[in-house]
Amino acid sequence: MSDNPYPLPKSYRQSDILTGDGRNPATYGPFDFKVFDVADVVVMRRAAGGNELFAEDEAATVTKTAGLAQDTFSVTFATAITSAVEFYVASRRLHERTASVTRGGAVQSTPLERELALLSQVAQELRRDVDRAVSVDPDQSLIRIRVPDDAGRFLVTDGTGNLVPGGSAEDIANAQANAEAAAAAADLAEAVLEAVNGVASAVFDPKFSTLAAAQGYSPTIAPDYIRIAGYSSAGDGGGALYGKVGAEPGHDGKFYITLADGLSVVWYELSETVVHERMFGASGASDEADTAAIQSLLDFGAAKNKAVFWVGRGYRIKSTLNVPDNVVLYALGGPVFFDAGSYHVEKSFNGDLFTIGRAVQIHDLTVNGKGASYTGRGIVVNSGGDQRLINCNILYFDDYCVEFVGASVGIRSQIKGGWYTRMSAGDVSIRWPDEAGNGNRLVESVYGDVLDVGSCDNGSVSGCNFSNIVFGSTAKKIKVTGTRISNAAIPATCVIYGVDHVFAGNIFSGDVSVESTFTYFDLSNRIAGSLGSPSPSPTNRVSLGPVSYTCVWTADVSNPVIGNGAVDAEYELDGAYCVVRIRMTAGTTTAFGSGVWSFSLPISPKKTTRARLGTAFAFDNGTAFILGQSVITEGSSTVKVLIGASAGNYAGANTPITWATGDRLEIEIRYRVN
Repeated sequence: MSDNPYPLPKSYRQSDILTGDGRNPATYGPFDFKVFDVADVVVMRRAAGGNELFAEDEAATVTKTAGLAQDTFSVTFATAITSAVEFYVASRRLHERTASVTRGGAVQSTPLERELALLSQVAQELRRDVDRAVSVDPDQSLIRIRVPDDAGRFLVTDGTGNLVPGGSAEDIANAQANAEAAAAAADLAEAVLEAVNGVASAVFDPKFSTLAAAQGYSPTIAPDYIRIAGYSSAGDGGGALYGKVGAEPGHDGKFYITLADGLSVVWYELSETVVHERMFGASGASDEADTAAIQSLLDFGAAKNKAVFWVGRGYRIKSTLNVPDNVVLYALGGPVFFDAGSYHVEKSFNGDLFTIGRAVQIHDLTVNGKGASYTGRGIVVNSGGDQRLINCNILYFDDYCVEFVGASVGIRSQIKGGWYTRMSAGDVSIRWPDEAGNGNRLVESVYGDVLDVGSCDNGSVSGCNFSNIVFGSTAKKIKVTGTRISNAAIPATCVIYGVDHVFAGNIFSGDVSVESTFTYFDLSNRIAGSLGSPSPSPTNRVSLGPVSYTCVWTADVSNPVIGNGAVDAEYELDGAYCVVRIRMTAGTTTAFGSGVWSFSLPISPKKTTRARLGTAFAFDNGTAFILGQSVITEGSSTVKVLIGASAGNYAGANTPITWATGDRLEIEIRYRVN
């Protein structure tokens, strides 16, 4: 029998705790115990001289000394380590069984020896780790240890002998001081209780059924807070907490009490996170009182610089509400479907419903303007900019739903979501100022009647549905994208005035006329009607799918007459270029005139010193066709056809064929319009 090929002497298979010496490369070893697999080796390190636990250095690499199946090894750290680092290496094998020790019924000695050596290696490592485990005497039961979640806690034994988290060192250090403080507090509490003889319970947050009841309270000591269960009656929704203040506030949402001495007056004001109109007396029972209560709410929001809330429905407003600068108003429960009684507010007077100032925000408010009964606008923006109208429904007004009044009013404003409709789809529902230089406005995801952008600049209309958009003569840089213009329903043509506009991805149900300059209008726009007269300015970049136009057929001596034939013509606009296609088909009554023929173009070419060339061919019915070129000569606004074998031959009554019934002339040419 041969010697053991994998001897394994007694060993804990672990090095001593070592320290770094600064060598570079940082290779240490070889170590005196052998391994089969370098993956079984772990390298543990910590800072020297402290209480830090060893942690595995996963960046260290392990290399066998001679590459043998069972071999000693060395470890290399990723960077040099100094004497400030302690480390040790150990074998920690997670055993697996992969080799077969028999073949053909016979035991194979080499695989068997290797498996036995691996099992012995695992046994040595198990012995090492068991000796380090927590142990108990033979007459004691096994224990469990629960490790504390937070640092600095002691382990103590519970009733069954297990170790569980206990107090901390700080608890022990403070125990005596806490005991002394508790005793002193108990003495003080007893003394105070005797001194006030029951008054203290009334000083802290007394409660009353209504505001009037709270105003009649006359204690010896003013409490810091007073709570009421309702404004006019308990449970009417106006209940609130009021806090003591040093002087009379300059806004509503306040009251005062007179102390028992009959002289001292103490003021209180609302101290709620959510403040709404019912806390100011709005109830739906009185139009005038509700109007005053809502105005008080808005003034309170301005004075305290905090958001306010609208929680009720069905209020009938009797006079204009002013929303001061910086107020943020949230209407709860909205927007709502437009049924009677579901509106937050209905207008009940002649005049404007809201005026709003700088940086005002209104969210989710639904309003019925009752335009059949009352005159006036919905929201008038009369000062400053940065307003926000978010998901509001401003409906059925006799006049504008929203109007921005005056130069620079409403700059950087946003109207997002909601409906803005009047009594008729042809009425202007949102109106921007006429003054130039009024820009940076956004209307997004809005359904409305007519949007009038006035003469503003730098406006954006996106994802909306309007019956039309009206442009002032000096409107500038208005971007309209993804919007449906249902102008055929009015009916009205969408006439685009001004300069530097962009239109992309819009749908027009009626006609469009681009009378502005330097305007981009691409093929992503869909026009159910036509691109109307006058023709687009040569400065524009208009893209439009095939559009039919009336082509005039003339000659330089005597004009032809189409009779029962046909001249079919269409054009496409692609930014700066126009593509024209013309087909003349001769009928039985067609007269061909005399001289060189010309065909009118839908849009005049850009002036140039060079001729523009296209394609053409003449079809002699039943015989053959002849190729030629379509030509726009310098300074011309018509197209001719150069055709036939001889130089300078232009199509005419007898060129290149003697024209007759069924003959056809085809022309296609692309030329620049701006």
